[in-house]
Amino acid sequence: MKNYVYGMLLACLLAGSAANAEETLLDYVVDACASDLEEFCADVTPGEGRLLYCIAAYQDQISNRCGVALYEAAAVLQELANAIAYIGSACSEDIDKFCADTPVGEGRIVECLEENGDQVTEACAIALDDTLGE
Repeated sequence: MKNYVYGMLLACLLAGSAANAEETLLDYVVDACASDLEEFCADVTPGEGRLLYCIAAYQDQISNRCGVALYEAAAVLQELANAIAYIGSACSEDIDKFCADTPVGEGRIVECLEENGDQVTEACAIALDDTLGE
């Protein structure tokens, strides 16, 4: 299941819509933790991380399925953060040169870099290839 989640989220985030990736990750965790949320956090108003704090308060009592989903979601988010930092660092000159007017978010910067792929620096091309696997 972990590889499925990683692949699905990386594809959604890096190839297109970050919102879809976030919703997919959220759906995955909510589905895996549905019975735990109902049992321990039914009276908690969703939003601003309150459900996550509630589940964390019961971490010693939640189901294995929910615990694994939370762990996998955290790992995916860390991997995505690392990929963004890697591309941002390796491609900073190219972002300034080719994508300065591109709005941030929803994979638009990566899309801009890919559109200018034949002109980006070697370091940026390597980072994109390493991250996107193309």
